[in-house]
Amino acid sequence: MIRINLINNKSKSQLNPQLTTIAISAEVVLTKQELQKQGILRLMALFFFPLLLYFFDNYYYQEEVKSQFPTLQAEINKLVEFNKSKEKFVEDIKQFEKEGKIIQEKIDKINFLNALRGHEIEVHKFFQKSLPEKLWIDDFTYSYDTSKTDNSAVGEIKVRGLSYNASDVQRLRNEIKQNILFNSCEILEQKTVDFEGQKVESFEMKISMGK
Repeated sequence: MIRINLINNKSKSQLNPQLTTIAISAEVVLTKQELQKQGILRLMALFFFPLLLYFFDNYYYQEEVKSQFPTLQAEINKLVEFNKSKEKFVEDIKQFEKEGKIIQEKIDKINFLNALRGHEIEVHKFFQKSLPEKLWIDDFTYSYDTSKTDNSAVGEIKVRGLSYNASDVQRLRNEIKQNILFNSCEILEQKTVDFEGQKVESFEMKISMGK
């Protein structure tokens, strides 16, 4: 604000005009200095107040974050442990499934072998009942298709033996073909040989089983 002291006409005529000018100029210069100081103070206030507010807020929130850090770190640690336990749980499940698969394969193998043994028992019972009196077997060999997983006895039997009568060999073959345990029976070889000073029939059969 610029203040100018006005002098009435009477006083003005009595004063030195030069002094009047000097008085007015001094008053104007003083007022500008005050304005400059006020302006500087306002500028400083406008500049430093946000800066102080920034540092205050920054310090306050840093302290707040620091105070919450232990709790946050504890939560992070819990999450890490949870993830580890979850990963271990998944690995345990995979290991359990792997071991379960191995055990199941062993069980399937045992069931398959049991089915084969049961089938072989039935086959032996059949031959004991169906063999002609003067025919005997020297070799009995099973050959199974192990790729089958339905516990069915799929494969073939090789039978070699001797008979005093050629007709008994054909009779045995017919009995085999009529039994539900077998699919077919084929005589691979039949010939007359000497056995303990007698002529006998040596034969070899192939019997197929299963589907």
